[in-house]
Amino acid sequence: MSHGVRGTADRPGANGAAMDDRTPGDGVTVLIEPRTLVRECIALSLTALDPASPMETFPDIAAWARDGDPLATTLMLFCGSAHGSLSDQLSPHISAAREIVPDLAFAVFAAQDDPLQASEAIRLGARGYLSPGVSLEVTVHALKLIRAGGIYVPANLLGAGRPHDGAGPSDQQLLNLFSPRELEVARAMRKGQPNKVIAVELNMSESTVKVHVRNIIKKLKVKNRTEVAFRTQGLFLDGA
Repeated sequence: MSHGVRGTADRPGANGAAMDDRTPGDGVTVLIEPRTLVRECIALSLTALDPASPMETFPDIAAWARDGDPLATTLMLFCGSAHGSLSDQLSPHISAAREIVPDLAFAVFAAQDDPLQASEAIRLGARGYLSPGVSLEVTVHALKLIRAGGIYVPANLLGAGRPHDGAGPSDQQLLNLFSPRELEVARAMRKGQPNKVIAVELNMSESTVKVHVRNIIKKLKVKNRTEVAFRTQGLFLDGA
């Protein structure tokens, strides 16, 4: 194979492709995909443009747990299907992976540009929804953003999948609903910053940050920090 990716024959015991120039201690991105051709094509394409980011591929979670290095995995990628809900497709795999690495971040390679599916992915806790409507170069940059703690959803899907039937306030309503301090905390949450970092940057105690985070989640009517980041996209037009 080319592009710095090698297959199972080159790495005894592995069920996927791995970077040749992996540096010890680097975080690894893992792609879980049962179709051999699909996972090899994705890995080859991504590593061709970003050879510095270690990547491995496996057909399933069991193979990753057996033959990979779960503790070195910092991001897991799943391929979604156009048929059925993402929750039905991915929840068992996400749960199995997080039994091994509880805080493992994950993102979804989507089969279609579907705003409702993008919203569902975020509700599941995904850090990104990588749609087929964006270029390979954009996908590489999106993965870098996700690895750095950010959230990625294609601009054309932002907000399109959000209900406006009372399930949550509009962006303008949020500006009026949040206090200035809550907006600052929400901005920091969008950057993927943990409470300790937010406390230092905003010069407040960590317990105060926790109160703001709880209030933000309650006001947005969401379940987790990833949903907060997705839901507040329209509030920070400067990209922060």
